[in-house]
Amino acid sequence: MIHRFKIGDCSNPACLAENVPCVKVGKRMVCVKCRQLERAMATLKKTQTKLNRAISGPKKKEDLERTYLIEDLDFFTSQYIRKVYAMPSGVCECYTCGKKDRWQNLDCGHFIPRQNMCLRWDHRNLRPQCKTCNQLESGNLREFARELELECPGLVEQLEAESREIKKWTREELKEMLVYIRSKIKSVDNKFNYD
Repeated sequence: MIHRFKIGDCSNPACLAENVPCVKVGKRMVCVKCRQLERAMATLKKTQTKLNRAISGPKKKEDLERTYLIEDLDFFTSQYIRKVYAMPSGVCECYTCGKKDRWQNLDCGHFIPRQNMCLRWDHRNLRPQCKTCNQLESGNLREFARELELECPGLVEQLEAESREIKKWTREELKEMLVYIRSKIKSVDNKFNYD
């Protein structure tokens, strides 16, 4: 068995321990305790940097408003897609595996990932999926593509081509899409039987 440490002197000026287990860090030897402390301090520094970014958040009011608009659009678009594919009883079928469940228990799956802002809210790119397919199988994309091709031949190729475009939505465009999707949800809500 090869040990990951050697017996030696710690080169940390605050420690200077002699004849202790040491590890090589770059070109210097550091005792195991000092190495653990260095790692803990590095982790703490990373965490503090992330926390500072989260606290400071977007610097402009416009950026903050845009962030909220995107979150709202994600929420309402997801709700619309799951409702529009649901039966009047509220049961919906996973697009890729066929599992049936209440629309509230399914996700809104994206064929082209949601990081692509051009197609993030494009209804051709969205279908209801169970949590297993969407989250655990990363969208079950092979089956997703097959189903899209059966539904509309050439759609997969078209979406992949459009995904290469770069799109930065303006606040006005986001607001318009939000008003539109909320009106669509109201029209879909009428089909459900709440008995």
